[in-house]
Amino acid sequence: MRHRKMKFRPEYLELLRSGRKRTTIRLEKKYELGETVYIADTNGKIYGKALVEDIVEKSLETLNERDAVIDGFESLEELQEILRDIYGELPRDTKVYIYHLKILSWNESRATRSSYRSRRG
Repeated sequence: MRHRKMKFRPEYLELLRSGRKRTTIRLEKKYELGETVYIADTNGKIYGKALVEDIVEKSLETLNERDAVIDGFESLEELQEILRDIYGELPRDTKVYIYHLKILSWNESRATRSSYRSRRG
């Protein structure tokens, strides 16, 4: 079976690997509940495999501190800032999809190289 790629910025790969980031918030309902996806960087390089365990639909205005923390952020404000950086200004009632992920496997050597590159700038 062919798995689709779920792409992440390099700085989020280590957070996923360590379990600090257990969700991702997206504007599109592109993935399905129970689907296995490849975790990839923005260039498409695969770092691991994850299971989509749950999908929660919310609006931007109903995101809360808990959503931010399980998504790997320190606060709701930080999450909102990153979402603006990625998607631009959006209406507060914009629907978002929170994908809850369970990491199934991880390529340690690729994660180490990516983390090193992102720290070097």
